[in-house]
Amino acid sequence: MSRPREDKIRALATTLRVDEVWLALARKPGETPAQKQANAVQAHGAVLLVAGPIEVKGGRVTFPSEEEATPHSWANLNGAQFGVVAVAPQSRDGQTISFIIPEPIGPHRVLGVIAAGLSLSIDLLDLTDVKRQNHGGFRIVTLEARKGNKFKAPDPHNLLAPLASVADLTA
Repeated sequence: MSRPREDKIRALATTLRVDEVWLALARKPGETPAQKQANAVQAHGAVLLVAGPIEVKGGRVTFPSEEEATPHSWANLNGAQFGVVAVAPQSRDGQTISFIIPEPIGPHRVLGVIAAGLSLSIDLLDLTDVKRQNHGGFRIVTLEARKGNKFKAPDPHNLLAPLASVADLTA
């Protein structure tokens, strides 16, 4: 008859020890336990890939306690302090790339981390203000690939390019 609010779905899923996606959407979870573990490792890697360039540019990164869900890290760069939620792509084909963003985000910056194969090259996309699809407890951003390493966001006139430098985070 009705659907609980996102925060209630998260609490119910935790209490019942069921998958949040299953509870929110009545769909089977798409991940096996091994896939969930791999995604957790990938998410931690995304956080570290963001922390490195901030530290190299003279900034400082600290990590919250394990009880704190967001942000994944705190950054102090050029006098600006902000929380960072770093997400790696969950799916990518030739035309689209999707990121799952945990909620709630609060006032923190959301950075999509795209690593180029096994090279040390990464691209950071600022997804903070990009329109997200709500799925109860998490949101999904799907971007369409464009020429010149740019991506079209769901907003009609929003074209994203990777950040030229982590210093752009303070602009």
